[in-house]
Amino acid sequence: LKEGASRADAARPMPKKEKASEGAIVVAEQDGKLSKKDAKTLEDREMNEMMAAMGLQKPKHVGTATVNGLGLAAGGIAAGAVSLVALPYAGAKKSGVRGFLGGAVGGLAAAAALPVAGALAGATQVVRGAAQTPKAIYEASQGKTWSASDRRWIHYSLPDELERLDEEEAEMKEFVAARRRAAAAARQAKRIERRAAKLREREAAA
Repeated sequence: LKEGASRADAARPMPKKEKASEGAIVVAEQDGKLSKKDAKTLEDREMNEMMAAMGLQKPKHVGTATVNGLGLAAGGIAAGAVSLVALPYAGAKKSGVRGFLGGAVGGLAAAAALPVAGALAGATQVVRGAAQTPKAIYEASQGKTWSASDRRWIHYSLPDELERLDEEEAEMKEFVAARRRAAAAARQAKRIERRAAKLREREAAA
């Protein structure tokens, strides 16, 4: 279970069957006919998106969680250091001495709070990773691969991916052909319009 494998997995698109399942969930949600399983899948996906926005992505295992946790802690320290300088400067620029003093107080508070928040977030991520490690071992033993984009274990099928690539290539060719037909039709319409304008001018002159 190495981080390098997860990076390779990140480049892999979702297999066709997985995509179909996701599409079915979206349709069921729109129709108001979600099953309990699909509702749980949708809820997990929304939770993962929200956690990712906070920098707390669902970890693959304790190794990736530790790296992410260290990054969160370092980010908190960096943000606190920046606040210590940026807030007094912004306050002074806006309100002079009074703004500088207010910014200095805010900067000190941020410099104290942000590293603590980053450390707590990092520790939380490591705990989550430790909890995910047994599942990671089991899922890997079942032949599944980790999808870094969806933050979950999936069955990866090379034939399905090749079929998907063929379909995408065909769709792209059709798209390009449609664009060319549309451009040709637009040029033809302009030529017809110019001819009609010339005929109107001749009729008006006559």
